[in-house]
Amino acid sequence: MGIQANPRGSPKGNSSFFLYCILFILYRTFIAFTERGAESPDEWWQSAEVAYFLVFKKGQVTWEWRDGIRSIFFPSLFAAPYYVLKLLKVDSAWTIYIAERLVQTVIASSIDICTLTLAWRLDAALTEGKESTGASDTAEDKKRSGDAKKGSSLLRPSVLSNTAMLLFFHWYLGYTSTRSYSNVAECLFFMLALLQDSYAPFLFFAGVACMVRVTALLALLPLFVFHVVDILRQKGTVRGLIQVVITGLVMVAIILKLLVGIDYIFYQRLILTPYNFFYTNIFLEVSKYYGVYPWSYYFLVSFPITTGFSVVLLALLPHAVAGQRISARARRLVGRLFVTLFSTIFLNSFVAHKENRFLFLLLPINVVLCAFVLAVLARGMARARLPLIGLAVPLVLVKLLVEVLFAIGVFLFVFFGYTYRTGTLSLMAYIRHSPHVYQQLDVMTCCYASPGYSQVHRKVEHLELNDCPMILDPETKKRELYADLLYRKAPVLYLNWRYTRSPALYKSEAAQRELFDSVDDSLTPEEFWPLAKKLFPENEPVVLPDGLMIFTNVADALKETVLLPNGYVLETRARHAFVLFEPHEDLFIDLWRRTI
Repeated sequence: MGIQANPRGSPKGNSSFFLYCILFILYRTFIAFTERGAESPDEWWQSAEVAYFLVFKKGQVTWEWRDGIRSIFFPSLFAAPYYVLKLLKVDSAWTIYIAERLVQTVIASSIDICTLTLAWRLDAALTEGKESTGASDTAEDKKRSGDAKKGSSLLRPSVLSNTAMLLFFHWYLGYTSTRSYSNVAECLFFMLALLQDSYAPFLFFAGVACMVRVTALLALLPLFVFHVVDILRQKGTVRGLIQVVITGLVMVAIILKLLVGIDYIFYQRLILTPYNFFYTNIFLEVSKYYGVYPWSYYFLVSFPITTGFSVVLLALLPHAVAGQRISARARRLVGRLFVTLFSTIFLNSFVAHKENRFLFLLLPINVVLCAFVLAVLARGMARARLPLIGLAVPLVLVKLLVEVLFAIGVFLFVFFGYTYRTGTLSLMAYIRHSPHVYQQLDVMTCCYASPGYSQVHRKVEHLELNDCPMILDPETKKRELYADLLYRKAPVLYLNWRYTRSPALYKSEAAQRELFDSVDDSLTPEEFWPLAKKLFPENEPVVLPDGLMIFTNVADALKETVLLPNGYVLETRARHAFVLFEPHEDLFIDLWRRTI
C-alpha cells in the first residue's frame, strides 16, 4: 500500500546499501562541523536558540514563540541533549555547540538513509518482472545495455547507486540539510511517512511531520489518498471506509494529545499551535511581510535552482517509464512519486509567501526519480527522448549533462557553504576559542542574522541583537516599527545615536540624508528620529558593551565618534563574503573589544 515498491526482502542485506549509509553519515558529519556560510536566521531561531531558552532560561525568542504559532516539538530535539549536559554539569561553549551539530547530523543522515531505502525499493520493483516471470534479456536488450555502458561509464544500472551519486553532488541538500531548520526535520518525518506500507504508521509519522511544520499537510495529502485507495481496493468500500475513519480519528487524537502536552511545557497554557499558525499567517496575512512571489515562482525559479537544475532529467521521465521492460509495480511507484512531487509544488504555489527551503522535503523524491531515469537508460530499458517531439538523445549527451550538473552542484555548494556570509559564524567560533568572557556582546547586524547564546554558552553573559517583533496595530492591522528598520535605513546614524545619544555629530540635514539608504523604503527619513528616540530615549543612560560585532564599513564610519573615544580596540576581523548579494552587509565583519 502507499508507495512501497516491494515488501519482500530488506536493504540491510545489501552491502552497497550499508556502505552508502556509512558514507553519508560521515559526509553529513563533515559538512555539519565545517560549513560556515549562513543562509537564514531561522536555522538558529526556530531550533537551537529556542531550545537554549527552554533549558537555561536565558536569551530571547522571536515573535513566533511569543505569539504561540509554532510547536516546541522540534526545538525539544535539541533541548534534550542540552538538558543532559546541564544535568551532568558538563555544559560548555563547545559541548553545547557539538550537541546541536550532532542532533542535526542525525536528522540529515537519516534523510539520506530514507532516500537510499526508497531507491532500493525502486530497484527491487524495476527487476520484479524478470524475477517473477523468469524472463531473460533478449539479444536486442543486451545490445541496448551494452551500448548504454559504452555511451557512459558514469551512468549506473542501479537506482541505488545513481541515487547515492546524485545525493553526494546535490548542492542544496548538502548546503541546507545540516542546518537546524524545521524544514529539514519536516523532510525526515515526511520521508518516514512515505516509506510506510501500513496505514496507521503512515498516519503517525505524518502527524509528527505536521507537528514540526503544519504545512507538511500539503505534501502528505496525495500519500493519504494513495493509502485510502489501496485500503478500499483491498477491503471494499464499506469496510475500508470504516478502517480509514476509525484509525484516522485514533491517530489524530494521539497526535493532538502529544502536541498539546509538549507545547504546554513551554507555553504554560493549553494552546493549539497549528490553529495559531494558520490564523496568523493566513487570516492576518502576516507572512506577506517576509516575501511575496508570483504563483509560478516555485515552478520556474525555486525548484530548478534547488535541484541544481537536475530537474531537466525529469523531462526524460515519461519515456523512461514507458520502457518495455519496466514492471507495472515500478511504473506505479514512479507515478505516485511524481504525483506527490508535482501536486505539492502546485498546492504550495497558491501560498503567497514562498521560500526555497519550503520545497526541501521534495528534494529526496526528485533525486530518486532522476536516479530512476539514469538507471533505466543505463540498463537499455528505454531510449532517451525529448518530451513532446520524441527526438532521440544520444546517451553521451546525457552523460555530459550529468557531468555539467555535478560541476554546477560542486561550485554552488562550495561557494555558498564555505565562502558566502561566513563572517558571523567565524566570529562565534573565535569567541568559543577565546579565553575572554564578555559581560555584554552587541551583535549589530540585521535582525537575528547571527546565532545567539547556543553558540557562545558561558562565553557571553548578556547578548544584544537588533529585534524585529511582529506587532500589528489593532486598528490598521499594519506592522509597528522596530529597531531593525533603523539599522537598515541608516546604520551609522542609528548606532551613533544608540551609543552616544548625540545627533549633533551629524549636524546638517544634508549630511544626515547622505547616510540614509535610498533603496530601503521600509522607513522614511521623517520617521527615523522619532522611532530612534522612542526606542532609545535621550535621557536614558547609554549602555556600552564590552564586545561589539559590526560590519567593517560601519565600523570605519563610527571609529572616530563611537569606537576609539570609548576605548574600543579591534579584536579580530573575519571575511564575510567575496561578493555581496545581500544589502546592509560588507565583505568583512569586525569584533571590537572595550578595554576601559
